[in-house]
Amino acid sequence: MNDLIFKVAGKPLLIPYAADGTEETDTTKWITVGKGIIDKITPKSNKKTTSINDGNSQHTHDLPLGLEQTIAIAFNSFSPVIYAAANSSTISTAIATSAFTHVDSEHVITKVVTTGETPVTTYEVDLDTALTDSSLILIRDAETNTDYEQKESATGLTAGDCYVDSDTGLIEFAAADNGKSVYITYTADIASVETISTPDAISNKVYKLIVTGVIANINGTDTLLDCLIFDRVVFTDDVSAPERTNSPGGWTVNFKIQPPRAGHNACEWKTVKIA
Repeated sequence: MNDLIFKVAGKPLLIPYAADGTEETDTTKWITVGKGIIDKITPKSNKKTTSINDGNSQHTHDLPLGLEQTIAIAFNSFSPVIYAAANSSTISTAIATSAFTHVDSEHVITKVVTTGETPVTTYEVDLDTALTDSSLILIRDAETNTDYEQKESATGLTAGDCYVDSDTGLIEFAAADNGKSVYITYTADIASVETISTPDAISNKVYKLIVTGVIANINGTDTLLDCLIFDRVVFTDDVSAPERTNSPGGWTVNFKIQPPRAGHNACEWKTVKIA
């Protein structure tokens, strides 16, 4: 092989092994990152040695003990499927409705006039969704940090009172509270909620890791496809999702190469010239 230049970071594919030790043929269980943003992919080899003294020399002898290989994939976007795999978690989409909690949802109490033969004026916030439980709702004044008291009827509301219609998500307030900002924490039933579920006990599942990319020769005259294949890898170290912040940040997933299957190499790197 001639000297090469990497053109892209590459895309990883994780293929789990079935219970009998063979590669999983159900492709729905294969893991890719799709549109995920990858910063860089870093393979690393560490030759493990031990030093022994030579009584007839000022130099020691370094004896090989083995090879430790790792690969780090640095992401600039959060990949739930990679995070779930690293934590032995499952991702599911609820077929039926599932409770979903909204915390400190900010709203402004608005005056609403319903026209008709007898116009009706209300002061309200409309959450536009049925609540899971009308008693499990917290309404807090954004300025004073005081909580509104929930009443059983919308009749005769005074400042600091509210009435919650759990069937519609409509919340009524007193006229004295018109225009105020409130923070509302509530739980509503929503369909098709995606869930990552992590069990109490996790396992260190073994995968086949394939990384594909594009490289070029040192002169840039030839472009090649490359494929880096690790026969057996496991996730290592802490697997932390990116920090929850308004400044996008990256995260890194690390793998350690395991002893290969009989008749296979621990790592292979293949290239092919693009015609």
